[in-house]
Amino acid sequence: ARRALYASVALGCVTESLSTALLIEMRAGAADPAVRDTLDVILRDEVRHSRLGWAHLSLAAADGDVSWLAPSVPAMIEAAVATEPAADVLAGEGERAFLREHGILAPVDIARITAATVRGTIAPGLARHGLWPEAPRHSSLYGA
Repeated sequence: ARRALYASVALGCVTESLSTALLIEMRAGAADPAVRDTLDVILRDEVRHSRLGWAHLSLAAADGDVSWLAPSVPAMIEAAVATEPAADVLAGEGERAFLREHGILAPVDIARITAATVRGTIAPGLARHGLWPEAPRHSSLYGA
């Protein structure tokens, strides 16, 4: 039961919530109808996965103490964020606009969306269950 809850929080609450936010932004910039349609299909799936994670956490918290997860939250977030590009490799605004029209975000946008999602969605959701770390390691990402 603990392993399943850990996976639900790490994958559903953290990773899928981040994926949802990124896909919403990708969808907003996509000009090609085929790209938008594809992003819509993926987005619906990611939203379902995120909801499953949050529902599992809520159910587990209602049934008992989930505070044992709190020390793992920073690593969960760091693992999810570490998969994103670290530097902007695009040469200019024209290339960024072209790629955005095809559903590809610039790394700077990914970083902005990721930080906003952690602060605005993930942190409050986890805090509701007493799982937000007291002293997060990446204060700019965690909104500390």
